Amino acid sequence: MTDQTTILAQWTIIPTTPPQPSRHCPGCAQPRHFASSGRVRLNANGKRLDAWLIYKCIRCGQTWNRPIMQRRPVGQISVADLQAMQQSSPRWVRVHEFDTTGLKEHCAQIRHLPDVAIIREIRGPTPRDWSGIRLRIGCALPTGLRLDRVLCEGWKLPRSQLQRLVKQGIITVRTGAGNPLKRPLDGAASVEVMAAGLGDQMRQKLLAGLSDRPGP
Repeated sequence: MTDQTTILAQWTIIPTTPPQPSRHCPGCAQPRHFASSGRVRLNANGKRLDAWLIYKCIRCGQTWNRPIMQRRPVGQISVADLQAMQQSSPRWVRVHEFDTTGLKEHCAQIRHLPDVAIIREIRGPTPRDWSGIRLRIGCALPTGLRLDRVLCEGWKLPRSQLQRLVKQGIITVRTGAGNPLKRPLDGAASVEVMAAGLGDQMRQKLLAGLSDRPGP
């Protein structure tokens, strides 16, 4: 679908709640999920620095200091990173909160919460008699959410309805092998919609869900 009757759209997925590692909580005496406090703890030992991101048990508040750097020579740390850690900069902290690779070094399980914001936009003209949609979905941070869940949330569709549209070949995913709808969206995906076979109501619903701006 590359002709002038194809609508080009972009969804940007922004997770709003950081993933929560599961660890043994001394206060609860059993495994619990821990949430980031957004605060960084530093300890200087001579010319070396230790840094931790402080997490708290969501049940009792017991803290866990997640190692970010250990015995790092201060001379190897950029001024910007050092200031960000000293100020617990939200932007700097957010990058490390969503570093699931680093989290997995300290815990076996990570819970991704389904809290995301979706920024929708249509890029180009919207022909009245459109024949298809090419939708690109991207996320800068790992969400842990399956692509089918993202599509259902973005278009406000029941999963059964989405599955029916996929089975009919009206919606197809051009990303990866196997069934990409069941894989977590941790990068980018390309979704195509064919207008043929769509009823007027569904046609309008899919079109309206492409952009945050109201239609004409």
